[in-house]
Amino acid sequence: MKKDGNTKQLTVLVDIDELKEFQSACRTQDMNSSQVIRMFIRDYIKKYGKKEGKK
Repeated sequence: MKKDGNTKQLTVLVDIDELKEFQSACRTQDMNSSQVIRMFIRDYIKKYGKKEGKK
């Protein structure tokens, strides 16, 4: 993903052992952690995001 005026950085604090395990799991899927986090965010928005007609 290219950084441009339409992107923002997200900083998250996580347990170091969980981070290492997460990064390892990402590598087994031939993805990096940023790709997986972005995929999670898109899926989460699809599932729980604001629906039309709801506030």
